[in-house]
Amino acid sequence: MLLILSTLACRMLPLVTPPRAELLEIGEDQGGGNVVGIQAWMDPTAYGSADRFDLRLRDFMDQAQAQDWLHPDTLVVFPEHMGTWLVVLDEPTKVLTAPTVDKALRRMVPGHLGRFLSLRKDAPADDANQYAIFALKADQIAATWQDVMAGIAMDYGVTLAAGSALLPGAVIDGGVLVPQPGLSLRNVSFLMGTDGEIMGDLLAEVYPDADEQAVAETGAAASLGAVSTPLGTVGLLLGNDAWYPTAWTALSLDLPRVGVSAQYIAPDGAWTAPWKGYSGFATPADVTRADIGSLTLGQAELRYGMAGRLWKAGLTDGLMVPLRGHLWDLGTDGVVVAVSDGELTQGPQVDAPVIANLWLPSTAP
Repeated sequence: MLLILSTLACRMLPLVTPPRAELLEIGEDQGGGNVVGIQAWMDPTAYGSADRFDLRLRDFMDQAQAQDWLHPDTLVVFPEHMGTWLVVLDEPTKVLTAPTVDKALRRMVPGHLGRFLSLRKDAPADDANQYAIFALKADQIAATWQDVMAGIAMDYGVTLAAGSALLPGAVIDGGVLVPQPGLSLRNVSFLMGTDGEIMGDLLAEVYPDADEQAVAETGAAASLGAVSTPLGTVGLLLGNDAWYPTAWTALSLDLPRVGVSAQYIAPDGAWTAPWKGYSGFATPADVTRADIGSLTLGQAELRYGMAGRLWKAGLTDGLMVPLRGHLWDLGTDGVVVAVSDGELTQGPQVDAPVIANLWLPSTAP
């Protein structure tokens, strides 16, 4: 049950009202189910308490429901790092209003000094300070993230791809997402069923870039896989994984029906800026080197991201969903990208929520 926590820490800070979501519908209802991608628009006030986080996500769900897009065979996809910024849950206003994310995290330390120093001392990460911040709030992040997703899945009667969060040593134990502070951080995700139970195994990003590797470890190849849902088998890739052909090849072993890519793209303007190429791992052999620096990131996404690679898993349908909003000074960018029967559709490039509905073909013989 969702714990409606006190908002004492942020009661003096009004909850920001996000822009109205733009709607994007791809295809027509053929009786084959659908994927609804939520390009969520988030800001620190939406992470200040569990009830505010829940309220923000339900606002997006209500808009999708008003379009009659939510059904028992619907998969709703939230973006990468949807749960990560629950790290500021129940923190004082000065954290939420900090001018930069670095200052926000620093302002958290005095309230958790003993735990912070203990976790920093033996941090299994190059960036010991950032590791300690996320590890000390791991239990709250995991519990709130799972609790909110379970409530939404049950109340709206849909399956959810829950986005992702940075958690240390996270495992699923008896149906509960359990972090283990002291172990390495990983960027992890799960699918939530209509009964409020986590479906399948925990998923983890396998190919974090060089900057991410300063705080998070790479996921095991076994983290790549598809999950059986009422919609059919779904292949979910986090962040950079969608840019690697080996990730799509691994998904193909499970014969997924649709591929989804949850991403966070930064900073502001990144989508139309020159593509910097791969980071943290070797550039795949099928990448044209001349494209690095000559394509924009958006153009490269269409060629080497989900839209350009899902065929390696034998797929003709897929959806990429980015996170947008104002998260201190981090910036956000990107657009929804959909592939329907091999045909490409891009959503609007807006600093606003976008709710995209991808209808899938009928599976009837």
